[in-house]
Amino acid sequence: MSQKEGQNVWFGVAMFLAGLVVGVIIMTVVANTTFTGIGGKRPTVPTEPQVATATDKMLAVIKTIGLSEDAFTACTKDEGGAIVQKINQTEADGQKAGIRGTPGNIVYSVKAKKGRIVSGARPAEMFKVHIDALLKNPNAKLVPDPKDESLVETTTVPPIDPATDYIRGNRDADIAIIEYSDYQCPYCMRVHPTMQQLLQEYDGKIMWVFRHYPLPPNMHPDAMPLAIGAECAGKLGGNDAFWQYTDAIMSQN
Repeated sequence: MSQKEGQNVWFGVAMFLAGLVVGVIIMTVVANTTFTGIGGKRPTVPTEPQVATATDKMLAVIKTIGLSEDAFTACTKDEGGAIVQKINQTEADGQKAGIRGTPGNIVYSVKAKKGRIVSGARPAEMFKVHIDALLKNPNAKLVPDPKDESLVETTTVPPIDPATDYIRGNRDADIAIIEYSDYQCPYCMRVHPTMQQLLQEYDGKIMWVFRHYPLPPNMHPDAMPLAIGAECAGKLGGNDAFWQYTDAIMSQN
């Protein structure tokens, strides 16, 4: 090998080593920027907010009501399935009465034993039209509205039973608003303040009856657990505890 050829070989080796060193430096800089941020500071990685489970929501409410957490937890296990059975029966009765979704509201005449289904989160004024009509004449016939096919009369509503129903307002009132509801339904949450408003405005003239209508788990997975929780609140603390629980759950979303 000539002297010139030897110089070329060493020059090639030197260039290879220099390139290797530069490559390592570049990779180190990139790695530091990726994992620790520019300037050597580790970037802040945003964390996903913790979503409260149905159990979390219920226990938080139970604490504010003042019920025993242990007794409540034991009740929600529903040994024997009596609570779920009651809820399912209530929903089946609602379907027989003509309820097809939530909130399914029935403005009901206790005297005439019939009512008018007012489906959805309707404004207070719509409820007032039917409350006023039945207060004036319990047997007043509903004038069909071609623009609102969901507004229909029903005579297959299960009787109101103070021993099993949760009632707010005057239990001896001639008019009841029977609400078939789902604790995970956004429209039920929206109509809840409307019901409270109507109770105040018709002070002593109406009652509000809450009945369960949880939608299937593939739609509202927390609906049944929250309904069981409501029944347990009522079982442990009576009618007032049931409504305190209901108010709190309905105002959480």
